[in-house]
Parts: sequence; structure tokens; C-alpha cells
Amino acid sequence: MLNAATIDETDEREAEPDVGITDLDTQMTEEVASRESSPGFVVPHDRPEMVEGATRKVSTGCGSLYVTINRDELGFIELFSAMGKGGGCAGALNEAIGRLVSLCLRSGVDPIEVARQLSGIRCPSPCWKDGKQILSCADAVARALKKELEVEPEPAAEPTT
Repeated sequence: MLNAATIDETDEREAEPDVGITDLDTQMTEEVASRESSPGFVVPHDRPEMVEGATRKVSTGCGSLYVTINRDELGFIELFSAMGKGGGCAGALNEAIGRLVSLCLRSGVDPIEVARQLSGIRCPSPCWKDGKQILSCADAVARALKKELEVEPEPAAEPTT
């Protein structure tokens, strides 16, 4: 969500409407809806009221990561990723990973490609589980997604500059 703030450096105030977070969400939703007919943009399908899914507990170097993958009649629709402990940078990054993966899944991106892009990402705190090294929270999310897919995609190649 976006937060809006108006900074008025003078005492002369113009009659501006106070824009709240809900207004910004509505404005962003309207902007996305207006792009539906624009070439080159993919608009994600809406989340239905009822979905089915499962949560996996995955060990990482930072602690337990809980990955929930939900599906609807079209296939995978969303992924939630949360650390066992709340707050902090790791929690925020895992929420961001979940939101972006969900956006990809609702937009028709192949889940195998999503898992491939997250596989192999390293952090300073890898761990071992069942004879396999888990390199990061992103790598753990990829492993959970692969288990749902029952495939083993290779990590994406490093981008070249």
C-alpha cells in the first residue's frame, strides 16, 4: 500500500482533498482496470473467495519459514511466505517474495519458471535439511513450490550485463 503525505512549505493552503490509503488503493485499481485493453500489459485475474492449499514448514538459516501455496480451478493462485518470528527485515522480504510470486501466478506466469528464478539465491545463512543445502529464504520458497509441482527446475543463469 502507498501512504500519501502533503508537505506545505507555505502558510497559503489550497483547497486540496485529503487523500487516504483507501483512496490510493481505489485509484490504483482503476488505473490497472484501464490498462486491461492496453497492449503489452497483463492484468492478473482476481482471487476467488474460496481457495484450497497447504502450508509447508521449511528450515532456513534464519529459522523456520512457513510457505502456504493456494490454488483455484485455474491452478496455483497465491503464495504466502512468513518466518516463524514476526517483524524485521527477513519478514518484510518474505512478504515481498510472497506478493510477487502471487502476482506472477495470478498473471499466468509458469510456476516452474517462478521456482527456477528463486532457486539458487544465496544469503549469508544457509542451512542443511535432509541432505540438501537450503541457500536462502527465496531458495526455500522455490523448494516448496517445486514440491507442489513435483519437478526439479534448475536455477536460472546469472544475468549478464
